[in-house]
Amino acid sequence: MESYKLTRKLNVIAKTYLSLLKFNCDLSSLSSSHNSYIKFCSCVELSFLSLPAPLRRIINNDFFYQDYPGWWKLCYSKHQYLKLKELAIKKFMEAYYEIN
Repeated sequence: MESYKLTRKLNVIAKTYLSLLKFNCDLSSLSSSHNSYIKFCSCVELSFLSLPAPLRRIINNDFFYQDYPGWWKLCYSKHQYLKLKELAIKKFMEAYYEIN
């Protein structure tokens, strides 16, 4: 799958995950009728945790908590950041589909 499509899919996953957490802060309190929500959130979290720290940082800052645009400028050159971001997206999505 091309990088643009993976980025769009990851954006949807992140927005869905964050909205589920917003409405159901404590997943352990959900009833068994919400198993699909629990499975989805667990899959996202396991995919995230499967990444090495630099890739987790990119996924977290670019897709989940977008509070600080340009955060990467303090850490990476533009070329290095774009390469790492592409790798982070691919690795996250591979883990997500493998777990799911």
